Parts: sequence; C-alpha cells; structure tokens
Amino acid sequence: MPTPKTSLRVSVAAIAAAMLAPASSLLAGECDVVDFLDQFTTSGTFPAGAECSAFTTSLATTGTSCFWSHPYRSTLALDHASELWATLTKCRVGRQMGQDDQVNHPDSYNLKEWVHEEDVYAVSVKDKGGQNRTFVFLRVEPGQQPSKN
Repeated sequence: MPTPKTSLRVSVAAIAAAMLAPASSLLAGECDVVDFLDQFTTSGTFPAGAECSAFTTSLATTGTSCFWSHPYRSTLALDHASELWATLTKCRVGRQMGQDDQVNHPDSYNLKEWVHEEDVYAVSVKDKGGQNRTFVFLRVEPGQQPSKN
C-alpha cells in the first residue's frame, strides 16, 4: 500500500501532466478548433493532432496556420477537410470567397476561403506525393479584408 507521501507525489504528478497537456485534449466544444486557431498566438494551445505556427501577413498582422497529416490521397483527409469547413462556416458568420484549385506541381491542391468580419480563414488540402502524405490546413489571416462599416 502506498504511503501518504507517495500518493501525494502521484497526485501532484497527475495534476502537472494535466496542466501540460494541450488544451485541445481538455476541451470538447463545437467551435474549439477555430477558437484555438484564433487564440494560438496568445495561448499557445492548438487543436488535437495539429502542428501550428504563427506567421506575419502581408498587412503585418499575425496569422496562424495549423495542419494535420494523413495518408496520401485518403478519404480520411478529405473528410477531415470537409468537417473543418463545416465547423468554420458554422462558428464564424461570413461569406465564401472564390475557390482556388491552381497548383504549380503535379500533386493536387484545393483551397476554400471564408471571410468573417475583417479576417480571412482558409481550409486547404494538399497532396504531397514525394512525402506520400496529404495535408489538411486550417489558417486565419486577421485584418485582411476591409471593414464594411
């Protein structure tokens, strides 16, 4: 039977592990994936399974891009992109911009963009044959659209 001191160490270790876990594993809200994208630069938390990074936009705002890796040209990747798009359009009132299917290499590429207030969100699917992977991206570029006020 563990001593009280041992139990305390285990409890502290369990609490510390929970605090260090990505917030995405702690929350289950419907709009979490988009909320994480919007808050990444201040919170450092990101959606489950994603790799995220911040970038500077052409208008000197800070955007965020997250991606997930899937097997090459899998239906799982296409389903994931569809789910992200559905979540985005449900959680951020806005309008769709034109769709871009142009690519400068033989792999496939599909981009959908969504405008919410002054921000531009994007969901894209990129097949990378050389890596034998398909990547699904979710990106936000704040302040990229002129205000309609």
